[in-house]
Amino acid sequence: MGLMIGKILAAALLGAAVAGAAEAEDEAVLIGLGATTSCAEFAKDYKEFPEETELMMMSWADGFLSGRNWVRSQKAPGSHLDLWPGDFDAEAQFLYIRLYCDDAPLVPFIQAVLALERLIAQRQGQ
Repeated sequence: MGLMIGKILAAALLGAAVAGAAEAEDEAVLIGLGATTSCAEFAKDYKEFPEETELMMMSWADGFLSGRNWVRSQKAPGSHLDLWPGDFDAEAQFLYIRLYCDDAPLVPFIQAVLALERLIAQRQGQ
């Protein structure tokens, strides 16, 4: 477990460095493991620490999607997504992300989360 904590601290420091550099350039930047991890890194961590990786990465994804969903609802009331529909629960969504990352290991993890959001929206007719 010490290795995982080290990874978390390293990711946090890297995220802070990236955020600081981007602020200097006036760019919008995301922080957190989901924003700084590739699908390949996610898959590697999942093989080594499946429960911890699922908890950390899906917690980040849930927060990211919830924030986007809130903004969506503010821009157009009633347009929000049901992020955990009964026929596509958290377990199925995590499997989707894992399969997406297996097929595209070089993309950032956030791309898998955005693909999940598009799929949820499509399934809900949006």
